[in-house]
Amino acid sequence: MANVAVVETTEKTQGERVQEIIDTARQYFKHATVLDQINEQVEETLTWMRNNTESFSATGALERGKPWWPETRPVAEVVSEDWKREVLLETRRKQLRDRTYEHGVLHFLMGLAGRGVLSYPDERLVKLVTEATSPALINQLMAHRVAGGSMSLSDLAEFYCYSPGTNNVRVRDKCLPGLCPLGLLSARCDQGYDITIGAVGEAFYKDVYMPILAETEIDPRKGDEQ
Repeated sequence: MANVAVVETTEKTQGERVQEIIDTARQYFKHATVLDQINEQVEETLTWMRNNTESFSATGALERGKPWWPETRPVAEVVSEDWKREVLLETRRKQLRDRTYEHGVLHFLMGLAGRGVLSYPDERLVKLVTEATSPALINQLMAHRVAGGSMSLSDLAEFYCYSPGTNNVRVRDKCLPGLCPLGLLSARCDQGYDITIGAVGEAFYKDVYMPILAETEIDPRKGDEQ
């Protein structure tokens, strides 16, 4: 039998590529100059949201003259029954959370891209960032941040409702290569994945999302009902 030469290859596996991406992102978002740019973008996005004259389309295109939060009428002028007023207030609370995240995070990311901190997210990333699960994930990771915890890859798979026994590689490849370079998530792999909120995600949540929720009226006559 002829000898078969063994040719070594330097091609990386998908797991190695993902690890390189998340390691590079984790180190990148530690740089003081990057963190300074993130803090400056906080003020720019807050101003944009408070002006409320623009919004973003589902594909991430800026729409001028279309406010991200529409003008609302006093609830008492819309409905008269108590239970209907409460339902309307609750739907407005939910809409405010959704719109604050969707339009705010896109402005934040586009602003950081304009500063050269990030690459502009393409339509695939825009969809990943704004799909319903992503704001819920950011919220959960912020809760872990407060408690000093993190999520594992199995936790992430469960969060995305992958069926028991599903290979965690699927959720790894769905989320980490896209969300970590944007700074929304941070991850480390050492005998398993350790996933936390990223520098961009934390700054947006604490310094943009929460203040806008607190100050935006959902009922013009009841500014205390946020």
